[in-house]
Amino acid sequence: MTTVYIAGPVFRGKSEEQDEAEEVGQLYKKIKKRLGEAGFEVKIPAIEATLDQLEATRFVESISDRIKQADYVVTILGRENHSSAAESVVASFLEKRQVVMGRPGKRLPRMIQGLPYVIASGSYKKIDDLLNMLVEEASSQAVGVGSPNSTPRTRY
Repeated sequence: MTTVYIAGPVFRGKSEEQDEAEEVGQLYKKIKKRLGEAGFEVKIPAIEATLDQLEATRFVESISDRIKQADYVVTILGRENHSSAAESVVASFLEKRQVVMGRPGKRLPRMIQGLPYVIASGSYKKIDDLLNMLVEEASSQAVGVGSPNSTPRTRY
């Protein structure tokens, strides 16, 4: 089964995070539903006590291992979450093809959009188009169409 790792924010119940937590939670549900219907296994970010207790180097190793195990990555860039951008860079260095989504009305960082293996990027509002690109990409790779980094980049 094709596995997709979601690099995105994890919310800890702070009142100032509530609006974004609800918005991103809805994105996670939509991603899981759409990619699940296409036969993908989706790994949604969640609070994990074992991860929270790791020192920095072990934490990075653990997240990197999770990305290594995935076939694809979907990166969700939230308001103040810098970890998702870092995970996007790790995914690129691990040659994981990925889709990057950001908040409507906010420009995605060019350093993230331009990373190798980013196949599409755009606003949360374009989630259906972005997920369809990922499904199409996985289908074409499954039948051996193109090289791992040959898909044109699409920005919405």
